[in-house]
Amino acid sequence: MTQVEKDNALLIQRFLSEGDQEALNLLFSRYSGKVFAYLYTSLNDRSVASDVMQEVFCKALRSIQEGRYVDTYRFEAWLMRITHNAAMDFYRDRRRTRDLFAESTPSSAFSTSSDYDPERELTLSQSKKNLRRLIQKLPPAQRQVVIMRLYMGLSFQEIATHTDVSINTALGRMRYALLNMRRYAERDNLQLV
Repeated sequence: MTQVEKDNALLIQRFLSEGDQEALNLLFSRYSGKVFAYLYTSLNDRSVASDVMQEVFCKALRSIQEGRYVDTYRFEAWLMRITHNAAMDFYRDRRRTRDLFAESTPSSAFSTSSDYDPERELTLSQSKKNLRRLIQKLPPAQRQVVIMRLYMGLSFQEIATHTDVSINTALGRMRYALLNMRRYAERDNLQLV
C-alpha cells in the first residue's frame, strides 16, 4: 500500500466521520486532472468532458455517503472505473439521440501570443484531431489503454490494475492499438507531426 493510498483512506474517513468537506475536496482535486484528461480524450469535447467530470464526482460522493465505497486502498482505480463508465454512458446516450440533434465540434481557442505561428498551430491542431480520430477507431479495450498511457501517463502496471487485466494483456493491447493506428493512418492518409 502506497502513502497516497493511505492518505486517500484517511481523507475518506475524515469526511465520513467528521463531515470534513475540505478532506473530500482535497481527495477529488488530487484526481481531477486524470479524470478530466481521460474524459477529454474519450469525448473530444472540453465542455462535455467538464460536465461529465462533475457527474463522476457526484456519483463518487453519493457512493461514499451511502456506504457503497468499500475502502480496499484502491480509490484511484475505483474512481477511474466510474469515469470510464460515465464516458461509456455518454456515448450510449449520444447514440440514442444522434438522429435528433446535430453533433457540433468545439472550435479551438485563438492564441494571442506575439510568437503565434498560424501555420504551425493549424498543423498541430490537425495532428491532434487526426490522433483523436485514430484513437476513436480503436476497439474499446485498446482505446482505453492508449488513453491511460498517452494522456494520463499511467504505467502499464497501473493500467493493468485499473482495467483488471494482467500486465501482459495491457502491453498486448497497446501493441495492437499502435499497429491498428498505423494501419488506419496509412489507409485514411492521415498525417501526424
